[in-house]
This record gives sequence, C-alpha cells and structure tokens, in this order.
Amino acid sequence: MRRLRLLLKVTGVLAIASLALGFAAVGIYYWLFVTVPGPVVPARGDTRIVASDGTVLAVMMAREHSQPVGYSDISRAVVEAVIAKEDESFFSHDGLDYGGILRAAIANFQNGAVVQGGSTITQQYVKTTLEDRSRTYRRKFVEMLAAKKVEAALPKEEILSRYLNTVYFGRGAYGIEAAARRYFDTTARELGYPEAALLAVLISAPSLKGPAVGEEDMLLQRNALLERMRVLGYLSSEKAVAAIEAPLGVVAQRSSSDVKWPYVVDQIKLELLEVLPADKAFAGGLTIETSLDPRLQRLAEKAAYSNLPDAEGLDVALVSMEPFSGYVRAMVSGRDYDASQFNLAVQARRQPGSAFKPFVLAAAFEDGVGAEAPLFSGSTPFITRYEDPQTRTVRYWEVSNYEDRSFGLLSPLEATVQSVNTFYAQLVGKVGAERVVAVARRAGISSPLEPDPAIALGGLKTGVSPLEMATAYSTFANGGVRTEPRYIVRVLDADGEVMHHASANGEQALSAQVALSVTRVLQQVVERGTGIRARLERPAAGKTGTSQDFRDAWFVGYTPELSTAVWMGYPDEARSMEEAVGKAAGGTVPAEVWHDYMVGALHGAPVNGFLVADTELAKICKETFKLAVDECDDAEVILLPRSSVPADSCDMHGAGG
Repeated sequence: MRRLRLLLKVTGVLAIASLALGFAAVGIYYWLFVTVPGPVVPARGDTRIVASDGTVLAVMMAREHSQPVGYSDISRAVVEAVIAKEDESFFSHDGLDYGGILRAAIANFQNGAVVQGGSTITQQYVKTTLEDRSRTYRRKFVEMLAAKKVEAALPKEEILSRYLNTVYFGRGAYGIEAAARRYFDTTARELGYPEAALLAVLISAPSLKGPAVGEEDMLLQRNALLERMRVLGYLSSEKAVAAIEAPLGVVAQRSSSDVKWPYVVDQIKLELLEVLPADKAFAGGLTIETSLDPRLQRLAEKAAYSNLPDAEGLDVALVSMEPFSGYVRAMVSGRDYDASQFNLAVQARRQPGSAFKPFVLAAAFEDGVGAEAPLFSGSTPFITRYEDPQTRTVRYWEVSNYEDRSFGLLSPLEATVQSVNTFYAQLVGKVGAERVVAVARRAGISSPLEPDPAIALGGLKTGVSPLEMATAYSTFANGGVRTEPRYIVRVLDADGEVMHHASANGEQALSAQVALSVTRVLQQVVERGTGIRARLERPAAGKTGTSQDFRDAWFVGYTPELSTAVWMGYPDEARSMEEAVGKAAGGTVPAEVWHDYMVGALHGAPVNGFLVADTELAKICKETFKLAVDECDDAEVILLPRSSVPADSCDMHGAGG
C-alpha cells in the first residue's frame, strides 16, 4: 500500500512538472515567433462590399474609414477619457493587469468558457491584430505574451495611438480620426472632454454603435465617464460640471442613399472585424463578397410591406438564412434607415409567444416522450404550483388557451398543431424549464433565458431576435446541426488574393432523430394547424407565435433550403396591435408574409424533402455534377443519399478550371 501511495505521489509530481514544462515551451515558442504588429498604414484604395450576384452594396472610402494619426495628433482629452474608461493603470503596468486577469479567470472557471478577458489597452490592441479570432484559453495566452512583447518594444504613447487607430467606433468610422469627423465634424486633435468621453464609451458599448439610440442613453454613459474622470483627478469639479452640462453635439447621420440595404451593410462591417485582424480590415482596397441575394432581398421587402396592415408605427422584420451554410440571404430590418439605424431583425428582443414551443417539444423528445402518445389534457384554465428558482418562493401560475378553448386528452403532436397552452404548461413541468433553456441554447438562442415555467409559452424577461429564431429553427431543418449566421463569403485584397474564405461552421446541437421528430410535428402545424396560411406546394415546417395582448406576432418556419423568421409589432414599445389591426396572431399577417416570400424565393428550385438518416443537402454544379464552387453560376441545392454526394469540387469553374 505504501509503495502504491509513493507511486501515485511520484506520478502526480511528474504530471505537474510535465505540464509546467509544456507551458514554458509554449511560452518560449511564442515569445520567439510572435511578432510586434506594425502600425496601421493608410488604406490602399476604397473597399467594396458586393452582393452574391456582384451588385455593389457599398463603397467604404479610404479617406473616410481609416485615417491613422500619431500620438501628437490626438487631444489630451481623448487620452485621458480612454484611459479612464478602458485601463486606468495603462501608464504604469507592464502590459498585463494581474488583478483583472485573476478576476477574469474566476469568472471563466465559473462559466466553463472564456467570458471575460481582464484585458489592458495593450492586450486589446494585440487582440485586433491576431489571426486567431476565437475565444479560447490558448488564444488568450498568446495575446498575453504578445502584449508583453509589445510593451518591451514600444513606448506607451505609440501603443495608445496604434490602439486608437484600430478601434471601430460605429457609423463606419475605423480609428479615432475618422470617428472625430463622423460624430463631430472635427479632428482628433480638436476633440474636447465632452466629445472625447462619448467616443471613449463607444469603444466598449456595442449598443451605442449601430442603432440611432436616443440622446438620453448616450448622455447617461458619457456623463458617467466624465464623473469618473473627475474622481480620478483628470477634471476639476468646475470642468466636470461644464462638460456634463454640454449638449451631446453629435452631427446628423449621413444619408444612406449611396448604400444599398444599409441595415445589412452594417452587419457586414461588424462581421469584417470578426473574421480579419484590424490591420488587415483597415488595409483598404478590399472586395468583400457577401451572401446577400438581391433577388431574395427584394422579394422579402415586397412580401413584408405589401402584407403589413396600414397602421401608424407598425413594422415588420424578416430574416432568411440557409440552414446548411448559415448564409443570410435576405433581411428586412426597418422602414427607414435614415430615421433610425436600429436593426429590428438583429437588435430587437421581443416575446416569441408560442413560437418558443418547439424547444419544449425537442426537450420532451430528448426525454423519451413520443409525438403521438396521449399525454395531458388540454382543458382550460390550468393552474400549477412551482418554486421560483431565484427567490425560492412558492408561486402559482394560471394558464389559459387562446379564446379559452378546451381540449380533451392530447398528444404532443395535436397539442402543437392546435398550439394548446395548457398542454405545454404541463409538458414543461414534466421535462423541466432548465432542460428547455439548455435545448434553446444549443439550437441557437443567445439572449438571456431564465428557467421559469413561462418559458414554455415564450414568456421571457428579455425576449429574442428574429435572427436568433431563424438560426434556432435552422437547426431543426439541418438535422440537428446548428450553423452560425454569417454574411461574408470571401474577402479579397487589393491584388485579388483571398484573405478570408468562410468555412463550414456546423455543430451537432441536437440529435438528428430529435430534430426530425420536431420537423414532422411542425409540418403538421403548416398543413392543418395554426400555420395553415403558410402552406407551400413543397415540404415546409413552422410555428406561429403571439405574445400577450397581441403585442408581438411571429411566424418562424423552414424548408430544407431556407429558414425564415417573420416578426410584426410596434418597434418603439411592446403595445397591443388589437385596436389598430384586430387580433393580429402569428397565423395571420406573419404567416402570409412568410408564405409569399418563400414562394418567390424557392420558385424554380428542386423540391427537396427534409433530411433523414444517411442523406445530405449538397450544392451541385449542374455542368460537372461535382460540388459547386463560388464561380459556378448554374448550381442547385439537392438532397442526396450521403453515399452519392460527390467528393470532388467543380474544376471547370474553380481555380483549377
């Protein structure tokens, strides 16, 4: 026994030593081979953003989007505001904030993933230059080593100016000089404390970058930073008061008349910074090839606004993406970009109502529940007692069906076809709200979710976006494989060389059997249930959703080729549509919008069935009958037996052709 304990002790020591040597070796390797990034250089010409058919969506002018400046060309107000907001110890640390790293490590350990960085300005600068865009411990380790190397090689002033030249401030402004011109029609050298404080908060406030938020939100964040600067001693009390009382002073947004579909272009610009390091994204002369299909985009807009009731303030959002690739093909995000840059399809978080029921259904199928087995009564009302998971207090939940209809004993299939609330209130009690949260997360819902029984009926505190719903439903369409939505297909540099090419990003989130079982139920919703107005002359599945008092109306559905979410409501607030347009349920206007768009979008396309065992959707070149490449103009998406999917890519139209 003593010998065994000794052996285990020696083995443990050797394991720790090996781990330490491994980290040391990795550290030495990266210290030797990680290079100090160069400064941002003036852009090599304009960058073009093009649609899938070559249509130019926007031109990012070099003189407006990337104007690197030196430290002496940046006002003292900017320097102090950015340090106060991003890194108070910037001028004293060696590149790393060890206290921040410890706090981040604890948070990451608790969440089981990298959710917090504890980054200094030096690390943030390095991060924008790394080819690896992932959120992993390995990339974080490399970032820390590179930050130390940058600190050893460059003076603090140079690091700060380079950092400010690589920050995206929104409104298409990359770098502090472009931001000064875009927001205040001035230069970085002339920015005062009120202006500098606003730009500083924009660095880490994505919510202020895209939408035209109200001045009150901007002022609150700006003034909070100005008060912090007073506390830190950058501003006297008198100067702080004067700066806080100063008007916002932001110049009006430019007209979007020279940009086609500006809401989508905004998303493309944001994704560009995710797929390329900042120094390459700012290089200029790029051609950004995107997934947006102008034909489908026009169809989406026509279907949305020709069906939308004529009621002041009412609006609609639509997102359509390919389940097998994640490419977003069409997006309707609002009526007037010049009036508001708030993207309803991406940024709005609204109550999904019964459109959330498929995630409860998937959780039940994972738990072994059969689709057609009688399970619960659908009588109304239904009252249940439960314990609040946060406060541990006992609560009672009363649920009624639409128009107080009652049903007898129901199976999950029939309860979903008729969208019976009381059945789902019992089903969530059986499978557990925590499991529903887990399934929705895996499928593609990223907004905050609470394990409250009301989740069964889409009763969420935060809500979800149309993009999230299209993504999550695409997981059902794709045999349980979740693909992240994306807009950029390829990025070419000024010489025509490929800098980035989107690759497959699928992950098995649900079992193929569970996904297919959900699809079979949702097909019946479209064939004979609440979604009958969305019925197509081809296989289709979907679910209606209506929030309380008709504040939100949804139809989310899919075919093997496209997953499309439609939302209708008032963008400015969650208020009832009943007075203006009657009982606007998801099975009315949203289902009609979805139907009209999908009919046009799939016109002439092969009629495919949904994925079953040993089948796969493949994009085939009709001339060579090989896997299509980007250059194949005549290509179709076809459902094939997995054994029949070609192994080779088209060599007639590709690089080797």
